[in-house]
Amino acid sequence: MRSRCRALALIVATAMLSMLPGMVDSPPANADPGVFATEPVTWRVTTSPVQVTELLDAGFDVAEYRDGDAFVLGDAAVAERLRDRGLRPRFHDTVYKEVADVTTAEDTFYGGYRTAAAHLAHLDTVAAAHPDLATVYDIGDSWRKTVGQGGHDIKAICITARQPGDCQLSPSSAKPRFSIISQIHAREIATGELTYRWIDHLVNGYGTDTEITELLDTTEVWVVPIANPDGVDLVAAGGDRPVLHRKNANTSHGSCSGTGRGVDLNRNHTFKWGGASSSPCAETYQGPRGASEPEVVALEQFFAKIHPDQRGPADTDPAPADTRDTMISLHAYGNYVIHPWGWTANQMAPNAAALRALGTDMAQYNGYRVGTAPQTVGYTATGSTDDFVYGAFGVAGYTFEVGSSWGTCGGFLPAYSCVDGTFWPANRDAFMTAAQAADSPYSDGDPGQPGDCVGAATTSVPLADRATTESPVTVACERSATSAAAVTVDITHTYRGDLRIDLVAPDGSVYPLKSSSAWDGADDVRATYPVDLSAEAAGGTWTLRVADVYSGDTGTLNSWSVTL
Repeated sequence: MRSRCRALALIVATAMLSMLPGMVDSPPANADPGVFATEPVTWRVTTSPVQVTELLDAGFDVAEYRDGDAFVLGDAAVAERLRDRGLRPRFHDTVYKEVADVTTAEDTFYGGYRTAAAHLAHLDTVAAAHPDLATVYDIGDSWRKTVGQGGHDIKAICITARQPGDCQLSPSSAKPRFSIISQIHAREIATGELTYRWIDHLVNGYGTDTEITELLDTTEVWVVPIANPDGVDLVAAGGDRPVLHRKNANTSHGSCSGTGRGVDLNRNHTFKWGGASSSPCAETYQGPRGASEPEVVALEQFFAKIHPDQRGPADTDPAPADTRDTMISLHAYGNYVIHPWGWTANQMAPNAAALRALGTDMAQYNGYRVGTAPQTVGYTATGSTDDFVYGAFGVAGYTFEVGSSWGTCGGFLPAYSCVDGTFWPANRDAFMTAAQAADSPYSDGDPGQPGDCVGAATTSVPLADRATTESPVTVACERSATSAAAVTVDITHTYRGDLRIDLVAPDGSVYPLKSSSAWDGADDVRATYPVDLSAEAAGGTWTLRVADVYSGDTGTLNSWSVTL
């Protein structure tokens, strides 16, 4: 039951999104660097992927890696540490945005953002007001609560037009299920506000809005608005200068101070756990073992109670075509729709074509870039929520990275006005699309055999100076390629402006991906290129052609893939 009848709304939304603040990713020209010494800012640092991993392991707060640049949070001392490593940090943007001088409600901070307590109270209020639609469950405890230091329950709300047997914590449900979680990373404060509005949008629209009514008559919608309540408490304690705390509040793993304490809950899931940082004070500390944290135990047990296991045990086992259920984990920032796999850059998920197709459907409304974690944020993410629900159950899992990297509506702490002014109108219909797809999320792509309609070459090929190199992959697929196809390229090469990159279709048609430029003196090409291949048959041998058109530099084609 996926609506395809929003053409007029999509045209209007596209036009409006182009005017919304925070949707264009370029740094401000009039940035004031005077805050460097007293407050954290975002530094832009040209690095290699290997250096990014080293920065993460060394405890640097790397928010994103894009186009050869890492975006690192910190004050002047952090910039100096980067210089000590031979890097050249450039000011990118402020972290804190101007807070409106307005009176805000109790249990709010930073211009109107709600505390963990306010979000959890909202669930009970909604359930009391709409007993025919909403049911609240306590699904676990935060770390502080488990050790008697206060803390919170972790709560989920199920919203549907209640029939006997609906909204039970059982994988055997009559209706398909869409779930959405937010603030598993505490400082990503706009995400909790989006789930708050999503809940109200559904319960207030039932019976008056045809689309919402049809959705809730046929689908269960589950929401976990605050997956990391202790962390949110730490963030909110800063008031108009929220604390940039990402992890949970667990102080038992090492002698860390400030935002260094805790475990990154989005690296602690059991599926493919173990590839993030083992340093307890690092922002991406994975914990001593998978599901070491009570918040992750709560989430994994919750997902196991609402989703049947629909996928085989091997990494290459696709979820069957009749698989149900969808999930979104909300994060900030980057304006991305991310789908599995996140744990590796060298292997596509077996349902990659269908995952990308649904991701593209959602991205029609928010304008976000679609891809895996390596294709978007620029690095792998092991132990993540979206990989867990897909890997363990076959559920079509996604991560939304909400907001751009700069400006009033950018970063982890956007102005509160951006929630209603930008983020909610951009994502409302994207959420609805995911919910409506819960009955058949893989209908837009044939799961077929593992790797169907995806081709990848992982054997490195040298790129000689002033030479053309070709790398073929053969795809076994009996349908047409799509307009939402993508080519992901990983090349190590000094002075990447030397390179021209084309995709050659099985029939010999050439699709330019990257032009050469004598002015582009940066190193390496790590990018995903969207390309309309709808005129082509997907099956056959596809070739990546890399031409080095200037003299003086060489490199290596490390890997490439085409998703058709």
